[in-house]
Amino acid sequence: MKLLKYIEYALLIISLIVFVIGLTTISTESSPALNIYLVWTYILVAAALIFTIGFPLVKAFSDKKSLKKLIILVVAAIVVFGGIYLIAPGKAIDVNTVVSEGTFKFADAALYICYLFVGASVVALIWSAAHKAIK
Repeated sequence: MKLLKYIEYALLIISLIVFVIGLTTISTESSPALNIYLVWTYILVAAALIFTIGFPLVKAFSDKKSLKKLIILVVAAIVVFGGIYLIAPGKAIDVNTVVSEGTFKFADAALYICYLFVGASVVALIWSAAHKAIK
């Protein structure tokens, strides 16, 4: 597990370096530092996804019970995301560029998914506090 700590520290140090370099060089909207920020953000998101998905997969394939739970979780996520995508309106709004209806529908679905998870986290926080108070 020490390897993970070293990876975390390395990512933190690189992020700080990118931040300081970008902070001193950003002067306009077309600054190359903005592209560096964006690329580094993509790298961090990819690393987070790899670690978030990778560790449960390694555990799931070592235990049949965990694999069954993982399959149920994936199917439930597909059903929830698919259902939200189906109810997303996807109505066009006035923007300065041409955007397809599918893009609007995907954006609306992403917003609904965010609303769902924010609502679920608020309910979980309230439930946790109430459950601790009752005990």
